Amino acid sequence: MRISRRAATLMSLLVVTGLALSACGPKQTQNPSGTGGAQTEQPSPSSGQPAVGGNLNLLLEKEPDSFNPILYTTAYGAEIVTQLYATLFEFNEKYEPMPYVAESWEISDDNLTLSIKIREGIKFTDGTDLDAEDVAFTLGAIMDPEYTGARASSLRDVESIEVVDKYNLNIHLKKPSAPLLTNINYGILSKEAFEGYSIADMEKAPASMDKPVGAGPYKLKEYVRGQYVVLERNPDWFMSEHYGGAPFIETLTYKIIPDSQTALAALQNGEIDRLTPEASDVAMLETQFKDKLTAYYWDRNGFGYMTLNNSKAPLDDKRVRQALTLGLDRRRSSPACWRAGPPSRPARSRRSPGRSTSPSRCSSVTSRRPSSCLRKPVSS
Repeated sequence: MRISRRAATLMSLLVVTGLALSACGPKQTQNPSGTGGAQTEQPSPSSGQPAVGGNLNLLLEKEPDSFNPILYTTAYGAEIVTQLYATLFEFNEKYEPMPYVAESWEISDDNLTLSIKIREGIKFTDGTDLDAEDVAFTLGAIMDPEYTGARASSLRDVESIEVVDKYNLNIHLKKPSAPLLTNINYGILSKEAFEGYSIADMEKAPASMDKPVGAGPYKLKEYVRGQYVVLERNPDWFMSEHYGGAPFIETLTYKIIPDSQTALAALQNGEIDRLTPEASDVAMLETQFKDKLTAYYWDRNGFGYMTLNNSKAPLDDKRVRQALTLGLDRRRSSPACWRAGPPSRPARSRRSPGRSTSPSRCSSVTSRRPSSCLRKPVSS
């Protein structure tokens, strides 16, 4: 059996420095031991305003594959992309769309046209304006027949994109699309940054990796392949005032450490400030490093799992797989494997809005015994 590295309930460990999990989070505190990221002084109590400064050391388990929001395919690329780019919408805890780059939007009565007004005054990190042409370019690239990324199907219901003026555009649909706002919510590219490159060659443009041009809270400062990615605060982030001056952390340093034990040692030595550990390491960290680390648990919209290698005997026999599945005590094995997190039926996080626990959707396995699957001997 192979055990997935992430459980349905995740735990993250932070060195006790008061650093926020989010770069737009609350004020930082001084690390008394001097380990971890460089810290900034606290603002005076009278100011009531968090100070800007400091560095947060984070982990990347693998090399990011791309800094282009419509070309990356890994979580490691996503980690960087989400800091560099701004999307049309944000989504709150109820997964309701909130204004971000899109100041407002309206769906036509026939549900076939989405009209979007772009917030004025947004600047890319190269100083150019973000406008409707950039949004149309980003979505149009995904719809282009020469597009080489993995997101073409998300816009299959879009007929055309019409730029009305500098800050307004219409998205015309072939048919009504319920997930439209999610499906078009990609980091917005600068059209100008890709001039001279065809859509087929977009990945070769400097803006896709070495010189990304976005409008998010951070911008790329330095990238050394195989070692680290350093992002620095975008002083011109258009949402800074809305969030009280955020982001407050000056730099984010992502250290590329593929080996989990090396990453664990880096956390213990103060070389990184946060880690989502292997389930087997949680008890040790909470016990031996309780004075240096703080544990946080939260539910994520995902799930951990075990899978059977059905390319090898006897697991290539369907009856054996059924017997093992029926014989597994999920309520005991889940805490043992994951340290936390309830068994999930169906395989969706309890945080997922698409999860259903209706009896009609979740068939019972209690009426069958593992032995009923094995009516004749199976060679081992």
